[in-house]
Amino acid sequence: MAFYILGAGAMGLVFAAGLARHQIPVNLLLRQAAFNAYKRIGCNVTEERRPPPPAPFVREAFSVDAQVVSNKGCQINHLILATKAQHALEALKSVEGRLGPDSVVVLAQNGVLAVLDQAKSHFAPSSMPKFVYGVLNHGGNRPHGEPFTTAHAVPNGYAWFGTEREGDISSERRAVEILASVPGLNVNWIPTAKETRTIVWKKLLMNCAVNALSGIARCNNGAIPASENAMSIMKAVTEECLKVMGDKVPNETLQSLMDGFSAQMARNQTTRTSMCEDLDQKRRTEISFFNGFISALGRQKGIATPVNDTLTSSILFLEDVLIRDKDVSKWQHRE
Repeated sequence: MAFYILGAGAMGLVFAAGLARHQIPVNLLLRQAAFNAYKRIGCNVTEERRPPPPAPFVREAFSVDAQVVSNKGCQINHLILATKAQHALEALKSVEGRLGPDSVVVLAQNGVLAVLDQAKSHFAPSSMPKFVYGVLNHGGNRPHGEPFTTAHAVPNGYAWFGTEREGDISSERRAVEILASVPGLNVNWIPTAKETRTIVWKKLLMNCAVNALSGIARCNNGAIPASENAMSIMKAVTEECLKVMGDKVPNETLQSLMDGFSAQMARNQTTRTSMCEDLDQKRRTEISFFNGFISALGRQKGIATPVNDTLTSSILFLEDVLIRDKDVSKWQHRE
């Protein structure tokens, strides 16, 4: 069984390194410029595993095949889509000619509920791939100047994947079982469609509560539970999300969620969210797939979402300013 990976960011490279380490066939799908750069460094993916001390730092390089992304070519039976949510649909479109109803596509990004909705709206029922989705807790980033190196900040992280399909889901389960066989990825299968949705909705809650705050403050995760003001906002956004979600996260209360979010931020206190990293690089963020998704769902249900609306607008404003400044800087440099 061969896997193709579309999205060679930190998480895509974590999957590529893990599969290559255990000699499972894997191919990166790259744009032409990235493919040329990858060839120049010898077609190697490097993983730096950075566990908390005193565990040792490890840096390993793996030979990983690559192709230029294209709609033409052999069918892709197993695809890991590891782009950010805001790029996922366009990435799928770039290879949809190689996907079919027997293809299994693993959606490996935050904001996956909105991504899944987009994908299901785009594909005709007769050509719809089988989607696997869930949650990931692997932290990482690409060091400056090393686009094919992933600094795996939480090498003891985990991933949980399932499907919303009923009936014969043997192909989806088999794909996840192969990923689960790779030590270090810590992939698990979610037994039922209902459990899958619950787990994913709970992860969306945390993304809504934490990511926008971290992006506005441009802070490490540990700064949020250390601030009474931040925790007050986090409580308000979580309470509002729960009103919109209804019974999507059974057996959870506002307090249990707040306690869980605080504990996770404490465990990852030195790391930063992907939203921080995108803003640092003056790029568009996933905000429309987090708080913006809740706002849109609230409008459908007739439920006001002023906290989520404000956080979404704040991040979009930041994006506008940062990207405009980046564009101005480019033109000044050319002159």
